[in-house]
Amino acid sequence: MQMHKLEQLKEAIYPYSWVNGSYRFTELEIKLKETASLEDLMNEKEEAVCFVTLVHEYIHYIQNFTTTWGFTNFITYIDLINSLFVTNHELLNDPELPLVNLKTRDNKTYSNFIKSANLGSTKGESGKYIFTPTTKADFTLFQEHIFDPYWNRKTSIYYLAYKGEAVPLNAFVISENMAIIGSYLASGVPIEDAKQSITRMWNPEYNIIYSYIYNLFPSLDCFKLTYYMCEAALLVPGYSDTIYKILRLLKQKKYLFKTYDEDDIIKQISEHLKLDLSIRKMLPEIKVQIQNRIDMYEKNKKDFGFFSYIIDILSLFKEGFNERFNNVYTYRSSFDFQFLDYFSQKIKSPVIVFADNQKTMLGKPTTEFIHSVAYFGGVLKTFNNAYFNDIGKCPFYEDHSICTVVKGIECKTNAMNAYNKEAYCGCLMNNALNIIGIKKLDRGTP
Repeated sequence: MQMHKLEQLKEAIYPYSWVNGSYRFTELEIKLKETASLEDLMNEKEEAVCFVTLVHEYIHYIQNFTTTWGFTNFITYIDLINSLFVTNHELLNDPELPLVNLKTRDNKTYSNFIKSANLGSTKGESGKYIFTPTTKADFTLFQEHIFDPYWNRKTSIYYLAYKGEAVPLNAFVISENMAIIGSYLASGVPIEDAKQSITRMWNPEYNIIYSYIYNLFPSLDCFKLTYYMCEAALLVPGYSDTIYKILRLLKQKKYLFKTYDEDDIIKQISEHLKLDLSIRKMLPEIKVQIQNRIDMYEKNKKDFGFFSYIIDILSLFKEGFNERFNNVYTYRSSFDFQFLDYFSQKIKSPVIVFADNQKTMLGKPTTEFIHSVAYFGGVLKTFNNAYFNDIGKCPFYEDHSICTVVKGIECKTNAMNAYNKEAYCGCLMNNALNIIGIKKLDRGTP
């Protein structure tokens, strides 16, 4: 490890570079912020400051395309687009954008989808998550009933008490605890320094599961244990219930497990809770669901070109779950470029966008796959912007765009200005809004 990394760690600079990124499955993009550049990453490899950010966000991409939670979330999102398409298509006139206040027949709105996906977590105006106060002792596990706004029903979720707050053990928290471990193991930071900083420099949604396990087994490799336990939880539905059972069993067998090494504990937990059996049983069932979806879109892709791109994206799930069948867990003692190279051969890569707006993809994607990701991601980004933001610059507007029309100043400044102009009848942006049922040139009147 380079000494400058350790010095930056001590100054609390380097770890905070890890949050300078994001992965959005609703856009199929990893964004690397601040000073991240493609040139630095290619030249410095693991020593590039943005490398740990990339690993962290790519782990989220792996969670997206290789876990039960990721598949369920993604399919629910696609079904939401279809549901809103029907609602919008029946309107007499094109609705005003953005569609934050659009009334629908039920609770299946984009806003409720986000709340449901992060059930139990609330973001404040500063962007920081706000947790419910509690008087329970640290690391007390407890259950509460909560209303799921998207599915319009009561459900239950488990919490961990920590420093006067009730931190939900939802899929979001589980996924972040898993990804932050990958960040540390990609950084080259000595384990003892990592132990000190993971609880000091991060909010509880990133380390609550690690902190619980470390409190029980401070002499063991709790980074490894945390990664395995979180990954197992994302593979076995319901995720909050699964992580609760894992953490409860760790506590119940605390004194026995102190005599074991990490691999033995993982094996014992898996056997006692039948995790491997559940995962092995679930994998073929999900593969059938994926194929059924692909078959459905295959029948209609001649009439709806967008379905071809959905098929290509669903194929990533096929590859992802094939990999799970061969190698259930993705843990590495070192998350280096070999880790990224391996998985980019299996489930390819989202678009990686650097601070200077340069773009790349990991591995060697085909031209056809690049087009699929670009178009599919553009449609999803259009959908997201239509429901939450103003649609300004067209997400398809790039020098290397697959857009087939001659782009004008209208596209570059404000994509909305291009609507209903004859020259833009082949516009991908217009097509994207047609796909989600917002702009219909032939809507007409009854």
